[in-house]
Amino acid sequence: MERTVTDALGNEKSARFDVVIRQLQQAPIGSRTLDGQVAYLLGWERRSFPYVDKKSGEKGERLFWVNPGTADPDKVPRYTTNLQSAYELANQISPTLICAVTWGGTGSNASVEYGNRTVEAAATSAPLALCIAILSAAKPA
Repeated sequence: MERTVTDALGNEKSARFDVVIRQLQQAPIGSRTLDGQVAYLLGWERRSFPYVDKKSGEKGERLFWVNPGTADPDKVPRYTTNLQSAYELANQISPTLICAVTWGGTGSNASVEYGNRTVEAAATSAPLALCIAILSAAKPA
């Protein structure tokens, strides 16, 4: 089943993709902050959940990421630092994406075929290059 990344706010969503793609292109390395930016594009949300401190018994709330389609807290995949997680991003967008990645020397390159489009990207690491190519290919028009 193909996951759609467009919604009623198509123009805003497209602009958000542009911002995240630019951040990925400018990043010297992947990071949890960038992973969160990618997850947000896929529909992940930050929600507050109650907790009780085990030592003091004090009650409070903590922010957690929530995976789309669930109400449970979850960890955002390491899209920008782990090649397997970046590949899983492709499958989350569409199982029909065809991806290729090369790396070595001073950088990495990725190529993604999505429908009749081929998008190429370069970055300092293979996961970053693949994320850039995937998001560029899947960006709402």
